Amino acid sequence: WDVSKVLRYLESFPPVQSLSTRDLTLKTAVLMALVSADRCGTLATLSIDLMSRSTSKVVFVPPKLTKTDRPARPYREIVFRAYPENKSLCVVSCIEAYIARTKYANRAKKFFLSFRTQRPVVSATLARWLKLVMREAGIDTNVFKPHSHRGAASSAALGKGLSLSEVIRCADWSSAATFETFYHRPVEDSDIGRAILSSMGR
Repeated sequence: WDVSKVLRYLESFPPVQSLSTRDLTLKTAVLMALVSADRCGTLATLSIDLMSRSTSKVVFVPPKLTKTDRPARPYREIVFRAYPENKSLCVVSCIEAYIARTKYANRAKKFFLSFRTQRPVVSATLARWLKLVMREAGIDTNVFKPHSHRGAASSAALGKGLSLSEVIRCADWSSAATFETFYHRPVEDSDIGRAILSSMGR
């Protein structure tokens, strides 16, 4: 499916400061999922205790081995870079606003909290959020399931000139063969997030 449909939908949201907690949570979660092309299971483990921030990026280290990690392999960082070209799609701005909105409720130190209970969420909740936004953006969720965001985002990055090896590394695919065989769906710098966001075009 076409990532630009979801990006255009997210772009239509009001400024982050005026979003409801629900909409800020959904926008932040979906942007993070798309620009990292990472698994919901990995994103659900992110902790503010294992996060570093600057004006240009936010970096997380997953607190445990991911699906493709091995004990002998160093933990990879998940890097979210600012996108000053379009403030309404800047994942760093969303992350900063989300942290400010949830900091007093976040005793568990997990990054993602339920907008209803303020408790940490599991990967199934993130998948539901993705499905909701995909459906509202016009994606047929009877055909495309939430986990398909990884293939859609990776294909968009590849289509914008990112090398296959960079897509495999940044999105943490187990192998090029896995991505090419099961997930690569061609659609019309090593910063995967920028490549994905620029796929929206004008």
